[in-house]
Amino acid sequence: MKAPTNLARRRLLGAVAAGAASMATAPLRAEPRPVVVLTSYPDEVASRFKAAFEKTHPEFHLNVLWRKSVDALAYLRGPQQSQVDVYWSASPRTFATLAKEGALRRLDVDRTGLPDRLGSTALADPDGYYVATEVGTTTESIRSVRRRSHGRLCLQR
Repeated sequence: MKAPTNLARRRLLGAVAAGAASMATAPLRAEPRPVVVLTSYPDEVASRFKAAFEKTHPEFHLNVLWRKSVDALAYLRGPQQSQVDVYWSASPRTFATLAKEGALRRLDVDRTGLPDRLGSTALADPDGYYVATEVGTTTESIRSVRRRSHGRLCLQR
């Protein structure tokens, strides 16, 4: 095999230098960090939140797992629980059970100025392990509140 000539060596070094320079000036994009979200919400709901969140926070990629609330509790008690970053559900019982079992980390959320209750419904765990994601009501409970407030719908803080 013939040794490279000075001209060939210079061309090779020039090409390597040009490639390195173009890589150095190109903006470095880190891969989005995966976040695993376990939810019982249907895909029509979860996919909208996923798209909006990823648009606002491109540094994250949400991997959404779906389980019924009953199945989610069993899933979160299993060995794969450590793979879930966020549990998003409307099941206060499941949250309370997981908090009692020590399966949740405290939230690092500033709740200054936010109410702890909506009427008699707690909106947040007093120990800071979860917050309500939605508040549902029945038609009968609204009628009851209206009767007690003489037709005005009043919500207490």
